[in-house]
Amino acid sequence: MGTGNFMKRDAKKYYVVTDEQRDYVVDAVYEELEKLEKKTSEYSIHFGVGEDDYRVRGHFAESIGEISVRLPFSLAGVEEEVADIFWADINVYIRNGYYEHANLDYEVTIKDEIFGEIEDEDELFGLIEAIKEEYGDEITQSSKEKLSVVVIKRYVRLIELKNELIQKIEEILEKYSEPYNLYVQFDNGETIYAADKPKKKQKTAKMGI
Repeated sequence: MGTGNFMKRDAKKYYVVTDEQRDYVVDAVYEELEKLEKKTSEYSIHFGVGEDDYRVRGHFAESIGEISVRLPFSLAGVEEEVADIFWADINVYIRNGYYEHANLDYEVTIKDEIFGEIEDEDELFGLIEAIKEEYGDEITQSSKEKLSVVVIKRYVRLIELKNELIQKIEEILEKYSEPYNLYVQFDNGETIYAADKPKKKQKTAKMGI
């Protein structure tokens, strides 16, 4: 049995980088990601060090950097700002190919102070109840009544910002790589990838025999 050469988590395509290009690409992508940092009165975008990914055998991924989107907000009656109730992290990797070369990839997580990650609506509503419990003696009655609406609006806005960032990150990854799509994968693991933007002739690569 073989296995596919490339593996990805959340990237839309297989952004392939040759071994010879690797160092240059990592430095260039790092510089591009750093430029995405931004702070407004509504939200902030931070760039920092991400964690490497050891979870997939043969596809070890080195983190190039991590983008975090945060939307601080305040609750009436609470003195401190409830700054990091939830946020989005986008960790950008260069992931080793199983046989050769590498591909650029990223992983998105929505995190919060209570559950660690928000994976569904139940956890979002559980977070709202946890905020009430944590700050119950300080939050005004008016804030309690509006809390669900405020948190949900903030969450929806976080998702919008996260999606805007993903679009920019996809553009950066494509700029410094050769994008491929999965063309066909056979039962024995043999995998064929097709160039995403063929010019005169469809370009394919057979890997994973």
